[in-house]
Amino acid sequence: MDKDIFELIVKRLTNSDSKTKQVMDIVFGKQLTINDFERCCAGHFYKKTLSYCPYCNVIVGQFKKCGNNHLFQKKYDECPTCKKEKEVVNYETVNSKPVDKKQEIMDSLCYLKSKEKKTNQDKESIYMLEMILRNMK
Repeated sequence: MDKDIFELIVKRLTNSDSKTKQVMDIVFGKQLTINDFERCCAGHFYKKTLSYCPYCNVIVGQFKKCGNNHLFQKKYDECPTCKKEKEVVNYETVNSKPVDKKQEIMDSLCYLKSKEKKTNQDKESIYMLEMILRNMK
């Protein structure tokens, strides 16, 4: 197909000079290769001419990934998420003997009632647990 006819067809379909130019560059030369792209920490590909990834708006060179694939700023020595996971306190159970169902429900109800900000789910759960306790007696 003739280059001029093809250009007219593309221009008619896209209704844009810039898009027509991009299509013409791809079809008739100036084709981009994989070497013309960079890859950000999140795995997106973007043109080397840009200084950041347009998909995640991360400025290139300011972030890195840890071994668990968490994205964090280079100013930190280690990943803050992994650091928090290491600092999790292992809680031991106070009672070594198993707790009966009624006590479990009462503990759950006590916990839900002690929360300062109760969600709709919390309110529904409180009501449900109270009804269960009434029926258990």
